[in-house]
Parts: sequence; C-alpha cells; structure tokens
Amino acid sequence: MFIFILYLMTVVVLSISFLFTYQRNKMSLLPSALLLALLKVVLLGYLFLTYWLTFEQDIGGARIFLIIGVFPYALVIVFGSYVLVATLIFNTRLLLKRECRTLAHFLPLILATFLVIYWVTRGMIDDLDVPVYIDVWLYAIYGLIGFYLLRFVRYITASILLLLSRPKLNQDYVIVHGSGLINGNVSPLLAGRIDKAIRFYHQQKEVGQSPKLILSGGQGHDEPRPEAVAMAEYAYARGIPKSDTLIEDQSTTTLENLICSKKIMDEDNQGKPYNCIFSTSNYHVLRTGLYARMAGLNIDGIGSKTALYYLPNALIREYIAYVMMNKKRQLFWTGTFFLITALLSLILYLNELN
Repeated sequence: MFIFILYLMTVVVLSISFLFTYQRNKMSLLPSALLLALLKVVLLGYLFLTYWLTFEQDIGGARIFLIIGVFPYALVIVFGSYVLVATLIFNTRLLLKRECRTLAHFLPLILATFLVIYWVTRGMIDDLDVPVYIDVWLYAIYGLIGFYLLRFVRYITASILLLLSRPKLNQDYVIVHGSGLINGNVSPLLAGRIDKAIRFYHQQKEVGQSPKLILSGGQGHDEPRPEAVAMAEYAYARGIPKSDTLIEDQSTTTLENLICSKKIMDEDNQGKPYNCIFSTSNYHVLRTGLYARMAGLNIDGIGSKTALYYLPNALIREYIAYVMMNKKRQLFWTGTFFLITALLSLILYLNELN
C-alpha cells in the first residue's frame, strides 16, 4: 500500500511540475524532461500492475495487456537501431535528390555513420581485455555520447510540445522571421512562415483588432535585395494592407531579427506595453524562443509546416545550433566530467600499481 501511495505521489508531483514549468517557460528543455520522466513512471507502473495481475493474482486476461505494454518496446530495443540508421540513410538520399548538395544536407548520413561506428566499436571494446583505468575512459566517452543523444530526444520533445501551444488572439505584433530568398523571391520555406502569420492575422481579425506583421530579414551577401522587402510584397499580394505591416530590413541572424524587431515595436507603440508573438518554421520555434528571451522578449511562437523529408535534417541542425548557443556551459560540464574521469582513472591506476 505504501509503494502504491508513493507511486501516485510521484505521478502527481511530476504532472504538476510539468504543467507548471510548461505554462511558466515553454521555451525550455525542462518541461520536456519532466514529461519524459512522467511517461517513464507511468509506463513502469502499467507494466508492474499488469505483471502483478498476470502472475501474482493469476488473472489470465491481464496477460494481453502486459504483452501490449511490452511488445512495442521490445521491438524498439531489438530493431530500433537498425530502423533508425536505415531511415537516416534513406532520408539523406531523398534530401540530396530534392535539395542542393551541401554539407548540412549530409547530416542524417553522418549521424547514421556515427551510430554504426558507435555500436561496432562498443561491441569490440567490450571484448577487449584492457586495464580498468583505461576502460573507465572508454565508458566515460560512451556515457557522454549517450548523454547528448538523450538531450537530443529532449530537444525534439520540447519542439513538439511547442507546436501544441496556441497563442492568445490578443497580439499587437507578429514577427515573421526571414529564411533566405531564391533569385530575389520568397522561397517555399519562407512562404510557409509568412502564410502562418497571415492565417493568425485573419483569425485574430475575426474576433478583434488585427495585429501588425513585422517582416524581418536583411540582405544577405548573395541576395539582390533585403528579405523583408520580398516578404512584404508577398504579404501585400495576399491581401495584407500596408498599414498593418512593418519592415525590418537590417538583421542577418535570428537574434538580430528579434532585437531589431523589438526596437521597431517599442518605437511604434511609443513605449507602451504590447503583446507579440513570432512566426517561423515548426522546427525553429524552440531556438527562436530562446533567442527571444536573450533579446528581452518573453513571447510564444507559431510554426509553419515543414516538408517531412526535410525535418530530420532540420532538427539535427537545430540541435547542433542549440548546443553551440550554450557552448560555454557545455564545455564546462564536459570538462568537469572528463576531469572527474581523469581523477578516477588515476586512482584506479595507482591502486593497480599497489
């Protein structure tokens, strides 16, 4: 009975913590970590309950529920790695067929190759008879790789959670992020971001005052004109009046998009408080939200759909960019981890000498 009460308390605490952190700070990996922990606890409780009903209480009908709970995870454990590698290789082939050949578009293949090397070398090292003070280094490296892979899962989960968010229809501004032009014209990816903002514009207009669209994007070195100008033309052609648009044509990065847009909003609203959101691609919402906080904007975002074949590559790039955003913190914790490993290895080496 005590274990059951403790289990329920754990579920309740994790549920409340998840809801609280998600409402308070959606643009964070903490809600996704709490949600994943909650799902693990619920799954373990389900498996324990069905096992107890099947074997302890001898209720044969519970066996089918136990199988339902175990079977999918058994498939993932046995075949998941092979399916993942095959999917990444197929995705790279599809990506290169539909997009230009750049290093960034080889990321799924690079990850697949890395995973294969990881599994092969892990099996080889387990069979090697190496001193324990060297063995601890090998397991430390694999542990660090596992840590970053787990963070990647959390990042994807956080990105999915953000897509479930629905900003209130009381916004004064919608910042639309640029993503590059093709021959001076709006690309399909950029069109999706503008269209998402336009849909929100019309939804809010039906229930109240329409927001102003801030079309944000400067001129790249390989572009004939600023992105914001092309974005404005696209919006005008779809019925958005010029009076409901503001052009920000100086920025060249996501962070600059937000900083420059904030200056425009502050000036346009004459220093009064205002509500705003941003519109970008669905895979880019989380990192944009993190940049927004750096720019002094605690705001939500809406994400346009991305072609399915492009999504794995985009998420890998976003996670790498996220790690680089926090590179000082990552270097500190990684350095601390290896320092502890070095001390442990030294202790084991000295112990072996004695």
